[in-house]
Amino acid sequence: MPQNPDYETALARTLVAVTPAPAVTADLADARGRVLREPVAADRDQPPFERSAMDGFAVTSTRWRAGADWRVVGAV
Repeated sequence: MPQNPDYETALARTLVAVTPAPAVTADLADARGRVLREPVAADRDQPPFERSAMDGFAVTSTRWRAGADWRVVGAV
């Protein structure tokens, strides 16, 4: 047995030596510290309307001039 096995060897040995715990259902309040057994996805957007976490405009510093008029060329 090597003193410092590489990652793949260590992972393979670990997976052979352990048995996954059975799946359980837990209330959200009791779920802290647990690991999901499978991916989870939301069934709807939250919030259920379009919103932006930030509003603002971007201007490159090389084009900035005080008092200049600007036009909007895109929106995200």
